Amino acid sequence: MPVEKTTVLDVKSLTFSYGNWPVIEDFCRTVSGRDDVWYAGILEICRYTRAFEALEYSVDCRIIRNPSALTVWILAGDEIRMIAGGATINL
Repeated sequence: MPVEKTTVLDVKSLTFSYGNWPVIEDFCRTVSGRDDVWYAGILEICRYTRAFEALEYSVDCRIIRNPSALTVWILAGDEIRMIAGGATINL
């Protein structure tokens, strides 16, 4: 599945800001149970973002090292690649 972009949506903040429960409930029904949606709390998102930003690249960007303990996913060309915590991959 090609990835065009990543979007983070904070549903709790939307609910608080707009207070339109029927719209939020419809949205939650639409996105629930999907395998292409990551359901995460803010702390999880922050930890993942830090791990992603900590990736180390070789000069030619063909070798990527993940110094964190978390698994990170990247888009390399048209391919989604997993980099396990502590792992190094070659593209």
